[in-house]
Amino acid sequence: QTVKELSSQYQKPIALCYITDEEELAFVTKTIDYPIFPEPFDALSALAISRDRSFRKSLTRKKAPSYRINQTQVKHLFEKAKEEKRDPLLPEALEVLRTCGIPVADYQVVHERKGLKEAMEKMGKPVALKVISPEVSHKSDKGGVLLNIDDLSKAEKAFEKIKKAGGKTFSGILVQKMVSEGIEVILGAKRDPSFGPVVLFGLGGIYVEILKESSIRLAPIDRFEAEEMISELKASAIFKGARGRKPLDTHALVENLLRLSQLIVDLPEIEGIDINPVIVLEKGAVAVDARISLA
Repeated sequence: QTVKELSSQYQKPIALCYITDEEELAFVTKTIDYPIFPEPFDALSALAISRDRSFRKSLTRKKAPSYRINQTQVKHLFEKAKEEKRDPLLPEALEVLRTCGIPVADYQVVHERKGLKEAMEKMGKPVALKVISPEVSHKSDKGGVLLNIDDLSKAEKAFEKIKKAGGKTFSGILVQKMVSEGIEVILGAKRDPSFGPVVLFGLGGIYVEILKESSIRLAPIDRFEAEEMISELKASAIFKGARGRKPLDTHALVENLLRLSQLIVDLPEIEGIDINPVIVLEKGAVAVDARISLA
């Protein structure tokens, strides 16, 4: 505890390496809100990464950009969720993204089967149907997502199937315009117990299982760091237009990362955000699904 206080007082990074049994290490890690490492190599690696980050920051000398977030609207959504002892529902999570300027694929919430026709006409076919229920966080695993629905009769059958997947807390179905082209990526943020808010970027869809790589930075990030997060992935060449394909809009992706970074920093009520996937297009980068967990 004293080391933590001295490190904070003098603004000097100190890596604690505590060599003991697992039970004692688990207790100390939980008790002291400070990075503790079980091995000297890990401690030294962490210090090296901290040094490199500080060096890069001094070279770029750029501050993280500032974006306007409608905090009143967001906090109202969070208060409602807390009153009902749940995390934000899917449409609420998407609304939070919109408040900070992250583009979201068009959607409409339908509570009864008869509302499907109007929603599908408004969105344009095909559409995706997604369950809205506090019981179902991983919608695909529970049969709560059906994609490429291009016919009203199919949609009506899907409604009953998804309603059943929603269980007793079924709150409706989100009818969303399909975004079929582009590359799927994952954007995430969480509040790490030792390091505070962090931002994550990785490839989604088929690539996430094959490549299993991602990049992480401490928030808030600046534009240089956001670009670096994208470029350091081995598969970053995909965005430049591989095999005759046109390049994708990485500028829009950088904007989304910066806005997500500010969201996790500005709103301490948020424990974690998972935007999966964001679809990067030739022009734009659009979120189609999101989960937010509250502290």
